[in-house]
Amino acid sequence: MLTYGSTVYEKGATVAHSLRGHMGDTLFFSSIRTFLDSMKYKDVSSQQMCDILSGISGIELQGFSDSWVFTPGYPHFSVDSFLVVPNGGNYYVTVFLREKLRGRTTYSQNLQFELTFMDQQWNKHTVLTEFDGPYLTKSFTIPINPSIVMVDAEERSLDATTDNYKTLKAVQVYDFPTTYFSGTVMSIADSAFVRVEHNWVAPDTLKTMIPGLFISTERYWKIDGLFPDSINLKGKFTYNKSTASSGWLDNILMTNVADSLVLLYRPSTASDWQIISTTRTGGSSSGYLYAENIAKGEYALGIWDWDRYLSSPTVKLEKNKITLFPNPASSNVVISSKNQMLDSIEVYSNSGKKVFSTNQKLNSKIFNMDVTSFSKGFYFVIAHLSGGKTAVVKLIVE
Repeated sequence: MLTYGSTVYEKGATVAHSLRGHMGDTLFFSSIRTFLDSMKYKDVSSQQMCDILSGISGIELQGFSDSWVFTPGYPHFSVDSFLVVPNGGNYYVTVFLREKLRGRTTYSQNLQFELTFMDQQWNKHTVLTEFDGPYLTKSFTIPINPSIVMVDAEERSLDATTDNYKTLKAVQVYDFPTTYFSGTVMSIADSAFVRVEHNWVAPDTLKTMIPGLFISTERYWKIDGLFPDSINLKGKFTYNKSTASSGWLDNILMTNVADSLVLLYRPSTASDWQIISTTRTGGSSSGYLYAENIAKGEYALGIWDWDRYLSSPTVKLEKNKITLFPNPASSNVVISSKNQMLDSIEVYSNSGKKVFSTNQKLNSKIFNMDVTSFSKGFYFVIAHLSGGKTAVVKLIVE
């Protein structure tokens, strides 16, 4: 049983571990020994400790202290993309970095992190760099041609990421602890290096909004590495909206049934999210989504929630502006607009699957839609009207 909040028990260890990564082992341990010897039996404030350790080590630690001690929450750092240009026998690499925030409102200043580069031969090269968020561009000349770039690969700082990497060699299950992901190698002919990041911040939003679909605002995965063409990897992603002891992973996202849960994927930050095919095991509160042929990129949970969508203040709904006849229907449905022109029509199933859309601008007040290929059930007809308005009507197919 915790007598105090978890911060009392965990914050000190978090700061000490991150300070060790920031300073390096040799300087960290020698400075801490000197500090403890000189300040034994004395009271020391956090600011005094920062100043004293800065003097002992010769390293300015105010930026570190501001980020890890005097600011709540956690920073989160990621590689957005990188460019490689051959430079003689070396390579000139430009890395585009990004900082997000979890539980805080200010970005880091002069906070050091490691960047690790890895080439196709699995050679690594690590550099130390400073972050001053939210967007950074850093350039390095290194001796290898990198295929991947990793932030804090050895977890020397406890930022808002938990990650794990493994070498995959055989047809078996590989667990990636602390990432809420495991992978099953279905086939492989050569070794693969796979790194899984569980990011405790919101993923980027959809570039093109999909009506009724909401993406998680709490977490997402990034899967990277060196994947041989021969590998077939099946992924197992955890969802959970259970009690606090289970982590409160998805209680904000999952306000309705788990049947509406989907897995989104994008190969890079330049791409938009796409729903990928999954199977599900588990109940309405917790379970797993399974995806075949895992590729490098980002993955996030999403959910279809029409009630939330229709009540959203960002949705410019025109109520009672279109009619469906007949409704319920089994063959043809006439969609009529009372005043404005119909620009386009989309139809989504109750589970969120798009089952119909017009391919061109209608420029008409009436549209005749064939529903004979629709399965029986509930559908949402979304009519995009002239002037940027939207009307949504529920359709029943018998």
